[in-house]
Amino acid sequence: MAKWVGYTKSKKKTFPTKTTMNLYYKEEVSTKVSTWMLYVLFALVVLLAFAKFSFFDVREQLVDANQSLGETQSQLAGIQAELKDYNTVDRQYMIYSYGYLTGDDSSLADRLDILQMVESKLMDKAQISSLSISGNTVTVNFSSITLKTAASIVKDLKTSSMVTNVTVDTAASDAGSQSATMVITVQKEGGTGE
Repeated sequence: MAKWVGYTKSKKKTFPTKTTMNLYYKEEVSTKVSTWMLYVLFALVVLLAFAKFSFFDVREQLVDANQSLGETQSQLAGIQAELKDYNTVDRQYMIYSYGYLTGDDSSLADRLDILQMVESKLMDKAQISSLSISGNTVTVNFSSITLKTAASIVKDLKTSSMVTNVTVDTAASDAGSQSATMVITVQKEGGTGE
């Protein structure tokens, strides 16, 4: 027979005789003061980091925002104080700068304000077929308008400080739709009307 290196043949084979297994393992829990101090130190660091990001930083942002608000409000108060005499200065300026206007011309409402009013209060509600402005009277002709829409437009126009009077004339067409002529009397913004 051949001889194997490192292999020895035992004379008698024996089997293990232990029939139970001990799975209980007791870890050694360190009760040293230094270990507890590390745990406490770690907990304090986590607590301080949480407090910094959730409380102190937010509070600092709030204080900064309040300071900014205070500065802005003081600037606004200063600007309002500067503008408190604006109407008086504007009247004085109009005397010297618009002297070329006659009394009738100076009492006319601004045409851009009239067009802006027509655009905001009329154009989105009904189809305008013509528009004319003469003095402080605006004549608007509508095509295909209902009485309910005309009433709503009149109600909306009367809420404007620029409008002093509104009248509506309607006529029925053969197709069943109505056309309307609306005469709007306006005044200069801030004026007292005619």
